[in-house]
Amino acid sequence: MRGPETRLRKRIQAAIVAAYPHVWLRKIHGGPMQNAGIPDMLGCLEGYFFGMEIKIQGKDATPVQSLEISRIIKAGGQAGIVRSPEEGLNFLSNLLKTKNLLPSVSTESEVISSRVSKRRSKSQSRA
Repeated sequence: MRGPETRLRKRIQAAIVAAYPHVWLRKIHGGPMQNAGIPDMLGCLEGYFFGMEIKIQGKDATPVQSLEISRIIKAGGQAGIVRSPEEGLNFLSNLLKTKNLLPSVSTESEVISSRVSKRRSKSQSRA
């Protein structure tokens, strides 16, 4: 059985990929041979590196996770804590805005609407 953070991460990941199909996005699996504190998801969008630490409501980053987030930011990337699919999309939208690029989609409901429209278009073109 998957934990609540895993289910949340999958929803966030699906929303991001639907909104930004060209994003490079990877889930980081922690283990004994990995540096501690690396964000749960790493990605690159429009040439900008980012890290997302996924947390359910009521949970905070550990001190080592906070340290890694600050290191990514100091190195010129963007990083932060994300608690919902909408926060994940807003995080990337803000990243693109700060880099003077326009976001594709800004809310989870727009992502869902976009998916439905694409599916309808595909099914109509096949008919």
